[in-house]
Amino acid sequence: MNTELLAQVASTPRSNNETAKVQSLEELEISMKRHKEDWICPSSDALFDFNSSMGTHGRFTIRLRDRLTLPTNRNFNSTMYSRLATGLKSYASHLVDTDQIPLLLQNANDQLDIKGKKYMIRAQENANGIMIARAFLGDTYKRIDDELVFDVIKKELANSDLDFEIVGGRRTMDRTYFNIISKEPVLTLGDRSIHIGFTVSTSDTGGASMQFTLFACDGYCLNGMRFNQIDAYGFKAVHRGPRLDKEFGLLPSSNIIDKDDVKVEDVIEKIKAGVRKVTNPAKHQEIISLITKADQAEVTGESIAIIEKIAEDNKFSDIETAMAREAFREGEDTLLGIQSSITRMAQESHSFTRRVELEQIGGRLLTMPESRINRLLATVPADEEETGIILSS
Repeated sequence: MNTELLAQVASTPRSNNETAKVQSLEELEISMKRHKEDWICPSSDALFDFNSSMGTHGRFTIRLRDRLTLPTNRNFNSTMYSRLATGLKSYASHLVDTDQIPLLLQNANDQLDIKGKKYMIRAQENANGIMIARAFLGDTYKRIDDELVFDVIKKELANSDLDFEIVGGRRTMDRTYFNIISKEPVLTLGDRSIHIGFTVSTSDTGGASMQFTLFACDGYCLNGMRFNQIDAYGFKAVHRGPRLDKEFGLLPSSNIIDKDDVKVEDVIEKIKAGVRKVTNPAKHQEIISLITKADQAEVTGESIAIIEKIAEDNKFSDIETAMAREAFREGEDTLLGIQSSITRMAQESHSFTRRVELEQIGGRLLTMPESRINRLLATVPADEEETGIILSS
């Protein structure tokens, strides 16, 4: 490892990396319960702007008539560009990168003027109590918030004899992750206690469908791997309802849910079904078997070369590759040891989204066909023939 890269690795934040860490249950609940506001506004009455005095480098804002001006986040900007015009999102990225903010504002506001539609602007207070515009959505968007999903999961676990509990998760700009884990370990390998669990990811900003993903982790949800390949459970909760009559203004709270709303009730039943499916012991036995086999699959090449091969084929950054090498523990020369190096490194990622991606790669390592695993474990340095182990989904 060269001296410059070594210095970068040494200066990279570890367990205090706030962007990648898992939030506690208390932190997650506080984040979800921060005050929300949803506004309806005709596009021609909205003005996209840039305030150079906000923050270190300035910040984009959206003004709704003369009633309200909100700072926006990247997710809001992205959803607005995508809805206003084909190609505007990539063009906007280019204009920001080349410091052509006035041209970006002109293009965005021209599209707002000619679009002739009403839009929903979703906003929520951040940790500093500042209301931030977080999504730009159509006026038929049906609000099914992460708080509702959380409450359904919590009640379903409480009303059953399932030995699982919600231990936290993470809220990003466009998605919420809930981590649910077995209270007791399902497997012990030396000094490693393996717990089984699942993550429920959802979005109330139009970002993604709801997904249930199985995972396993060391200790109590510290170092984990995600098994996207194992059939778990997922469904699309189509956030579409009747067109809102309101022309402009603040909408009633999304916490006020019509108990007779068939769409909401359908989502609630699907969430309950998802919890039942991913807590099925047969699913867990499949993961236990994969981990046991990985612990017995010994390296026949060189462990560091294997890590570098995985990093190359999955396009890790130089920093990620160096950190994965650093995370390898001497004596763990098995497929499980290699996997653990990748997922230990994932905990120090630059974002929680990237952490999830790396944990998914860790899970895919264990679900490869045996022939590919054997080729990977035989990897050696120097100029051996490339094996091409690509773990992208």
